[in-house]
Amino acid sequence: MNQPNISLLDLPNEILLTIFKKLDNMDVLYSLLRVNNRRLDTLIQENNFASILNFILPTSLNHTRAPVDPRVDQFCTSILPRINHNVKTLIVTSFFLKSILYAARYPSLTELKLFNVDRMTISLYFKDNKRLLYDVPRQITDLILVFENKSYKASLKYYSADLYACILKYFGNLKHLSIIGSYPHYYPPLVLSNVPLTTFFSSTLNKLCIRVRHFEDCLALLDGRLKQLTTLIIFIENMEYDSLNVYNIDDLPNLKCLSLTTPFCLTNTYGTQFLPLLHRMLNIEELTLYITIKNRTTFIDGTHIYNEILVHMPRLHMFNFCISTDTTLDHLVDHLSKNDIQRTLNNIKYQEMNCIVNYGYSTAICYIFSLPFMFEDLTYIGNTFPSIVFNNVKRLTVKDEISFKHDFFNGIALSFPLLEELCVINIKPQSLISDKWNSNDNQLYSIIKYPYLISLRLVTVHIDYIDQFLNERKTHLPCLTELTVNYNNLLIVTENFTRDTIRLNCMKIKKLNVGERIEHTKDLYVFKMQRGTLILEDDSKFDGFVFGASTNVTGEVVFQTGIVGYTESLTDPSYCGQILVLTSPLIGNYGVPDEKAIDDFGIQRWVESNKIYASGLIVSTYTEQYNHWNAVESLSSWLNKHNVPGIDTHMLTKKLREHGTMLGKIFMKGTDPTSIRFQDQNKTNLMIQVSIEKQRVFNPTGKISIACIDCGLKNSQLRILCQLDAKVTVFPWNYSVKQDEFDGLFLSSGPGNPQTQCRDTIATIKSWIDSETIKPVFGISLGHQLMALAAGMKITKLKYGNRGYNQPCLLEGTQRCFITSQNHGFAVEKVRFLPSGWSILFTNQNDQSIEGIIHDYKPFFSVEFYPEYCTEPHDIENLFKIFVDVVQSYKSINVKSYLIEQLTKCYIGDNKSPKAFHDQGKKVLVLGSDILTFGQAGEFDYSAIQAVQALKEENIYTILINPSNITLDQTSIDLPNKIFCEQITDTHVLPVIREERPYGMLLSFGERTALHCGIRLHEENMLAAYLCNILGEQNIFIC
Repeated sequence: MNQPNISLLDLPNEILLTIFKKLDNMDVLYSLLRVNNRRLDTLIQENNFASILNFILPTSLNHTRAPVDPRVDQFCTSILPRINHNVKTLIVTSFFLKSILYAARYPSLTELKLFNVDRMTISLYFKDNKRLLYDVPRQITDLILVFENKSYKASLKYYSADLYACILKYFGNLKHLSIIGSYPHYYPPLVLSNVPLTTFFSSTLNKLCIRVRHFEDCLALLDGRLKQLTTLIIFIENMEYDSLNVYNIDDLPNLKCLSLTTPFCLTNTYGTQFLPLLHRMLNIEELTLYITIKNRTTFIDGTHIYNEILVHMPRLHMFNFCISTDTTLDHLVDHLSKNDIQRTLNNIKYQEMNCIVNYGYSTAICYIFSLPFMFEDLTYIGNTFPSIVFNNVKRLTVKDEISFKHDFFNGIALSFPLLEELCVINIKPQSLISDKWNSNDNQLYSIIKYPYLISLRLVTVHIDYIDQFLNERKTHLPCLTELTVNYNNLLIVTENFTRDTIRLNCMKIKKLNVGERIEHTKDLYVFKMQRGTLILEDDSKFDGFVFGASTNVTGEVVFQTGIVGYTESLTDPSYCGQILVLTSPLIGNYGVPDEKAIDDFGIQRWVESNKIYASGLIVSTYTEQYNHWNAVESLSSWLNKHNVPGIDTHMLTKKLREHGTMLGKIFMKGTDPTSIRFQDQNKTNLMIQVSIEKQRVFNPTGKISIACIDCGLKNSQLRILCQLDAKVTVFPWNYSVKQDEFDGLFLSSGPGNPQTQCRDTIATIKSWIDSETIKPVFGISLGHQLMALAAGMKITKLKYGNRGYNQPCLLEGTQRCFITSQNHGFAVEKVRFLPSGWSILFTNQNDQSIEGIIHDYKPFFSVEFYPEYCTEPHDIENLFKIFVDVVQSYKSINVKSYLIEQLTKCYIGDNKSPKAFHDQGKKVLVLGSDILTFGQAGEFDYSAIQAVQALKEENIYTILINPSNITLDQTSIDLPNKIFCEQITDTHVLPVIREERPYGMLLSFGERTALHCGIRLHEENMLAAYLCNILGEQNIFIC
């Protein structure tokens, strides 16, 4: 191709299909069906891209819940109604099942795989013949239910035959049913003993995968209630059988495939019940057995396999098995060797087989198994095992009465390459000088690597084996997240959590099981974090713990006072090259959202850019434990992914307050600090790092056309312009934008010194504001500074900058003060007179710096703060709408007067400005906090009193409902006009409203109790009945 600007739509269908088929079909559907291109629409629908829809994200190791695709809502509203006829298979979580099935009808749907199932799911959707799912039950022939791990811990009575039976009854045409667990063998069993044949009955089911409680339940299952069953995959918890019930013992000619797993079978049950059951399966073609037989007098060998199983199954053509005999030496008649057992296997000549034989002081165990080994579990192997590769084994237990040497574990790593869980049982020391194991740190070992091991159990072990696995000079465990160990032994090996050679393998541990000493897991959390140091340019040092990436960085150290919003701040391009200090006392507690999620305009929804721009992060206290509906990962893992370090340290903000922003560098322990030079990001051109490289159009169908110069554009700024129906063309920072092609110009925020890096941008702005053809220009933050420079003003560097969400800015010529979000280290120099035609628009009430400028008669204005809403205050978000209004009507209005008029309006509810309370002679009801228990802080109690005081200063009649008397004892009880000592509940608040008839009610001074109470009264129209309004934030913003 010689066409450099060829687009996707220029490609022929054959090439497009080849490209699409190499991509995930969910990504293809989500991206292309929102383009509204008929050709792509047809191409996708005609080629089965929608036949299988998987709304479950790929899980990482050791996930207990299936993570949900964050695009479910968009699929339900705009995609599923267009592709529903092609959908044959749905893979969903139970939480979104109803939403997805209600989004459209699916006439071709036959298979449903449901994750995160529990008792409530079955009761809600499948019990009592509830038709919540339209025609889906009659269509489904294949149903797979994946239970959560926690479901197994529920009482077994909740999972009786009746509960499982309702599934077969509800899905009347079911041919395949699988009930499995997100973790193998940990899901509720079916109990069928003593229930009639009409329970758990089906005349259509031919394949079943299930777990049962006892061997008797297996017999009941094959008692004629599933006559068409040809494939049975069953896990039996306990093979003990002492029932007096009589079950059908007829042959099972329809059964063609059986897979049976049980961890425990007594020899009597094996001989009198299990083998006769196999003999009834005359036409079996595929057989899989994983069984452990206890207390036999002889090992199960090849001769037994042939005489008791193979000769009874003439049609058998596939036999995978692992049969172990676990007995005591007292019971064992013949002490056969591995070679003895292997000869009996070789005589069968049916397929390749192998064996493992281990003798202890009092026990013996023998495994015979088919090759290749097809099972994920293998228990109790000792020092001797065959030199073959067990590619499928994920869970392994090694046990012996002879010590395991270093080379043994190396052999385990080589023979079990995909091992995920390992349990070691051995109380013998590895060497005679094991008490000197710490000296082994200096010895040379071949480092054993377990690349997939996530769970390690070291309880019944000598202390040597704890060192063997946790010592990074012996073993490498990059994925270890769960450790079960004796706490006292762990203290010894880690030297009270100080030993450096242990730290690396403990870095990713999230679950530490140490018995009753679980409270000490905090010690491990601190221990596994690497040490790091921040050095400032005055040689001040601050030591701390590193989270995120372990890398050395340098930059300007600045602090920010926001309580929330660290994901937005870290991805804000304005922090490029800076080490960000967060003053909030706890960081990380709500995790990090999905940075790949996009909105309807193709803009990242939850972050401000496509990367982290801050060089480093410093916090007072970091927590790895997070909880938020929108979180998909921890802050530390997110930082690590973007190669950004964080340090958990203290006492830094005070120094920056006193001395101003300073250069700093973060380096890891063991790094020579002199090898890292301080770097002042204000002396480099940061535009090259943060600006877009090529122009790009967003919302191409917008009614007005806005040019945006990207000097570090935030996604939220771009999103708001698109939501206001503007077509936005984003240009690189040094692009010369022509006036005649656009209706207005937007100047984005950004990092760095505007005087040294943006001369091309300033020239473009100057050409717009000096032109005879007038077009509106609006700038934010750096864009504000650039407009000031273009207008002939000067810029000065602030001592420590304004960064945070609580900066008060006064609108000039009014008494209206706005709480704003800011992030800037430079400001427009305040002089007595601005250049001719320009006026101050906003002034910072903390440092009196200029926060906004406006032209007296031309449509040019800019602000230093961020008006866009995300985590910032909502006070000033209307500036974007004002800019769009100005673009559409600037020729017929005085822009300065219009802007001030709009900003002084009070936008509440329907955007009408209500009369002041005291003008109406009305009352206001304040809800305080609920009853405080001993030890609780009284912040909300005090804030309610402060609210009452502020209202009284405005001569507003105030009523307070406050059940707690903590504050009332410490302040003036006569402060409110009336006090009700009642609980904050609907039944107590409503009579007060009925009696007092307040004009409005304030909810934000009584924590969640007051919020929930007020919202319930609002939703039930009880407030409207008494003409009582919720004051403050609009209802839609209260959560």
